[in-house]
Amino acid sequence: MMRSLFSGVSGLKVHQTKMDVIGNNIANVNTVGFKSSSVNFSDVFYQTTQSASGPNSATGTTGRNAMQIGLGANVASITKKISATGASQRTDDPLDIMINGDQFFIVNSGGTNYFTKAGAFTVDSYGTLCTPSGAAVMGWKVDRNDPTTIIRDAVSPLTVMSPENLYSKPEATKAAYVSGNIDSLDTQLTSETGKIVNVSFYDKTGHSYTADLKIYQYQGDPADAEGEYRVEVTDVTDESGKSIFITKDKDGKYVPSGVTINFAGINY
Repeated sequence: MMRSLFSGVSGLKVHQTKMDVIGNNIANVNTVGFKSSSVNFSDVFYQTTQSASGPNSATGTTGRNAMQIGLGANVASITKKISATGASQRTDDPLDIMINGDQFFIVNSGGTNYFTKAGAFTVDSYGTLCTPSGAAVMGWKVDRNDPTTIIRDAVSPLTVMSPENLYSKPEATKAAYVSGNIDSLDTQLTSETGKIVNVSFYDKTGHSYTADLKIYQYQGDPADAEGEYRVEVTDVTDESGKSIFITKDKDGKYVPSGVTINFAGINY
C-alpha cells in the first residue's frame, strides 16, 4: 500500500514541475528573445520481485518472465529550445532586430561576450549599439574606403552614427555674413554702446569664439546722410567668455591676440 502511495506522489511531484515550467513559459509570453522550456519524464528503477529464467529441456519446464514493480516517475530533464524562432512582431523601431535559425547576436558585458536572441537594441550617449541592460552589441566593421567590404576579424562594439555623436575634423571659419533690416526707431542705435550683434566662428582646432559687433548710427558731420550706420568689432571672447583682445592700435581699435578677423579686407 505504501509503495503505491509513493509512486502516486512521485507522479504528482513531476506533474507539479511540468506545471511550473508551463507557467513560466506563459509568464514570459511577451519577453523579447525568451526561449520556452519543456519537461521530459522518465520512470524510476523497477523493483524486481521475480527474476526471469529460460526454458529447461532437462526438466521440461518452460521459461518465465521477470516480475517488476514500478516505483513512480521523475524528471529526466528540462530542455530549452535555444534555436527556435518565435513569432515576429512589428514595433516600428529601426533598432529592433529579429534573427532566425541558429544564429545569435553577440553582446559584451564586463569584458565577456554572450550570445542572445533578444534584438531590442538602443543607442547610448556614445553612439554604441547596446541592449536595454547596457551590454554592447558586437560585430564586424566595414572598410572606411569601401563600405561594402566587411573586415572579418575580431568582433568589436558597433557604433551607430547620428547627429548627436557624429564628429568630423574641425575647420576654421573662413567667412561670416550678417544680414537684416535696421530699425530706425531702435534707440540702441543712437546710444553710446550701440546695438550689439553676436557672431560665432571657429578656429582650425575647433574652438569657438564670439565676436561682438557694434552697430550704431553715425553722428559725425551733420551734412552726412541721416541714415548712415557703421559697424565695429568691440570684443571677441573665447569659449569660456574670456576676452582675447589685449591691446589697441594707434587708431584706438582693438587688436586680437592669436586670432585674425578680416572685415571687408581690413584686419582688426
